[in-house]
Amino acid sequence: MLKDTLKLLREQKNLTKKQVADAIEVTERAYITYEYGQRDVSTGTLQKLADFYGVTTDYLLGRPDAKAPADLIRAVAAERQLTSAQQGILAAYLYMDSGDREKLVEYIRQFAAAAEKADAPEDCAAMTCGEVEDFREAQLHEKGAAG
Repeated sequence: MLKDTLKLLREQKNLTKKQVADAIEVTERAYITYEYGQRDVSTGTLQKLADFYGVTTDYLLGRPDAKAPADLIRAVAAERQLTSAQQGILAAYLYMDSGDREKLVEYIRQFAAAAEKADAPEDCAAMTCGEVEDFREAQLHEKGAAG
């Protein structure tokens, strides 16, 4: 049954009901009613759940011929030979909502741009995102003053 599958997948991923609800863009109360079998899931929400967990809708619905796909993160990590740290970053990224994903990618771009500059500090890898932003702003300010 769907409710049992939802609970199983959520617990396997060590997620709270709130985290899943946020990921599929429903209220926590609505998600709880799905997991307890008190309310039917719309087709759109079912698709969001399948995408979020990396499974098919058939699997979520408990169809006997549906197989649980391999863990997406482990599969990508094996294919790309990712370290455990990189695997953790990938997992965190996949559990973020789209807005947080965009922010993270922008921070990484800023960090990479700062690191590539010839005058980037030696210890750039130890900088926080805020320090990278401050460094970039200082560089832009210096260029503006020199120009």
